[in-house]
Order: sequence, then structure tokens, then C-alpha cells
Amino acid sequence: MSNTSPPDLILNRHCPYCEFRNSCAKKAIEKNDLSLLAGLTEQERARWNRRGIFTVHQLSHRFRPRFKRLAGKPEKYHHSVKALAIREQKVHLVGDPQLLQVPRNGTPIFLDVEAMPDRDFFYLIGIRWDEAGKLVRHSLWADDEGDERGIWGRFLEIMSAVEKPILLHYGSFETAFFRKMIKRYGALTTNSPVDRAVSSAVNVLALIFANVYFPTYSNGLKDVAGFLGFNWSDPESSGLQSIVWRQQWEASRDPRVAEKLITYNQEDCEALRLVVSALSAIVGGGGQGTAEPETVHVDSLKKSLPSKWRAFDSPLPGFVQINAMAHWNYQRDRVFVRSVPLRKKSPRTARRKSKRTPSLSLILPMPSSCPKCSGKLKFSGEKSRVVKDLLFGRNSLKCRAVEYKFRTFRCRNCGYVDPLHEWYARGHARRWGWNILSYFVVVLLRRVVPSFRQHSSRRRDEGVMLVSFS
Repeated sequence: MSNTSPPDLILNRHCPYCEFRNSCAKKAIEKNDLSLLAGLTEQERARWNRRGIFTVHQLSHRFRPRFKRLAGKPEKYHHSVKALAIREQKVHLVGDPQLLQVPRNGTPIFLDVEAMPDRDFFYLIGIRWDEAGKLVRHSLWADDEGDERGIWGRFLEIMSAVEKPILLHYGSFETAFFRKMIKRYGALTTNSPVDRAVSSAVNVLALIFANVYFPTYSNGLKDVAGFLGFNWSDPESSGLQSIVWRQQWEASRDPRVAEKLITYNQEDCEALRLVVSALSAIVGGGGQGTAEPETVHVDSLKKSLPSKWRAFDSPLPGFVQINAMAHWNYQRDRVFVRSVPLRKKSPRTARRKSKRTPSLSLILPMPSSCPKCSGKLKFSGEKSRVVKDLLFGRNSLKCRAVEYKFRTFRCRNCGYVDPLHEWYARGHARRWGWNILSYFVVVLLRRVVPSFRQHSSRRRDEGVMLVSFS
């Protein structure tokens, strides 16, 4: 609250519920902010910001077409293509356009459903189709939850009378509608025309997603159909506004409010028809009464992308041919193609450490009584460690591998267990024996040198540690 500057303007999914949505959207459009792209998540927007991309125009220059596409793999959604379509104000296609074909072996029926989400109540089913050159419309209205079964049955009757119906809808809401209606009121007759139409209903939004990029900030029906030239009679009409109108109708039973809902529902069906017709025109099917929007396939952008290497040109044609052959020769001589299967390398085995064979064994005696309570001791086992140590003779000094053996014990009275010295404990064992360490200390004390530089070099072949002082 102490900060006087306003927060950063970021559009999110809660904006449709806010009274300031129009003013915020206007400011975001003026800034060309990245948050205008409806499908861009907060994490993705932050990642682009870290790369220095803050506007839709900047993001549009980040798109690079792929040179190879994997057959059968779903196309990934590219926000950069969406930004490019907005910048160029052209529809951009990705992938094979033939995959966008809407089935034509029947009667296309455009469907839109309205509901009250909080009560899971479907109160309006709108359908429209063309039959023998005439427009057929139906708006099935339910006054309350008890009428829901009736409009569902009426919908099935109408579908049964249509020859080879093909249901088309926009979004997954209608898919959930079919699933819930069948669960509530029973399954349809197997392999009947209505059952086939419901089970194979086409979600037009799924066809558009990641394949067709309209120059709009979102893939909503209102944005896409608005780009194609469709206008709703009420500019404020939306899915959220329809919930408000339904509540107003339930409170007042005003027929004008009901008519407003039915008009909005039928206009959604008409907008869907326009989008499907535009898709047919884009893929070359020739949409009925719809002009094909200016379309660009992203694969065609490969030739127009700027390159840092300019085309080689020379007044002598021979040099141009030599340059072209040199590039081919480079690939032929430098690019290696394996002609035989790659042999698997055998895993390297770790070198085994040479085992030190002791030349002398020393047994450390076990105390006669417990050092704590003087009780009787119980022998519990024997352990040994091999270290390098010095053997002092009368006139000799030898380095040998010495094995120290010690007997472990446990007190019968107090339970005391003799702990091994840390120098002999497993994981902390020292390499050098006590005599070498004692010799080092004695030499150090006899010399009495306050500061020394230790050039300790261990002659591993002889196992002797040499210490020099300076």
C-alpha cells in the first residue's frame, strides 16, 4: 500500500469478471503487452520476459519454422505463430491442411448449449442446419430442472428425423453435455444414427487449435467469428452474460429476457457455421458464401526468412559453379555415414587394488578385566588391519606391511564393549603405522625448527615417507 506506482498491467483469466476489463484491455493493446495472448501462461510469459520479449510484436519475430515434422505426432501450439498472425493480420496454417476437413458425408448440424454451471442445469439447446436450401432452427427451452429431460428427448427426436446428422460444436462444453445427458437419462440405441452422431460429434476448436492461427488474441468463438465479419446483436453478449440473463429471467419471468437468450444462442450457432465455412475455404473446399481469408502456410516462410549469409554472386559463371560444388564436396568428404552397426563398447572394469601381503603380524593383548568395572570380560571376536610401518633394527630401518590383530571383548557385568581406535575403525583406517608417525614426531622435535616446508614425497615403490626441512 505504501507504493504509489500502480501495479503492472497483466491480463488474466479473471478479467472477464471485472468491471474494469474494457479499460485494462485498451491499455494492454496500446502497450501491445504479451498478456493479450489468452493461452500464454504466467510461467511462459516470465520466461519470455527474461529473454527480453515483452510485446506481441517482439514475440512474432521469434518464430522459426521447423524443417521436418514428425508424421502422426500432434502439432505443438506456437505462441510465436499467433503473434506473427496478429502482426501480419493474416491466417497462418501449420501442418497438413487436409487434416482440417470437416466430414461432408451427411447433414452438418451446428449446436450450442447454454447452462447454469453452479446447478449443473442445461436449459437451452440451440441447433441449426440447411435442408433443401432452407434454414432450419430449433431452440429447446427448459423452465426448470424438471424440463431438462424433455428438451433432451426432443433433441433426440429432431436428430432422428435428419438424414445422416453430423453434429458440430465449438469447445468441450458440448462434449460434457452429451456425457452427462447419457449418464442421467440412459444410453442411446447402439449404432443408431443419433448414437453415431453424438459419439462422433466434431469439436471445431480442436481442429483449429495448433493448426490454424487466426489474427486474434484468443481462439474464442467471439474473437474468431468477429475476425471473419460476424457481429452479435448485443455487443455485451457472452457466456458469462448469459448466466446473468438467466438469473434475471428466473426472477422476473420476463419473455424479453428469454428472447434475448435464445437470440444469443442462435447467433452462436450462426457464428459457428461461418467459422466452419471459412475452414472449408482455407483448405480448398470452397465454403458456401464465404470469402477465403488471406492465408499463409508457415512452411512457405522458410524461403523468405532472412539469413546472415548472402547469396554468392560473381561476374564469372565458373566461380559460381565452383562455389556450389565446393559446398557439395564439403558435405561429401566431411559428413560421415556409418555403413556398419555401431559396436557396443565393453564396460571398463575398475582396477583392483593390489592386496598388501603382511610380512609381520602383531597381536595386541586383551586386558584381563573390564577397564570400567573390573568385571570379567567375554571374548567377542578378532579383527585385523594391515598398514605400512617401520621396523627398527640395531643398525637398520626397514619398511614392511604389518598386520595388527586385536581381540574385541564385552564386559559380562556392565556390558562395556571395547571400541576400536579410530585409526583402525573401518572407513577411517590410516595407511601408515604408529612407528612411522612416531619417527616423524621425533625427527620434528629433535630438529626444533619453528617453520618448515615439507616436501613430502612418498616413494610408493619402496613404501618410505621422506621428510626434508629447510
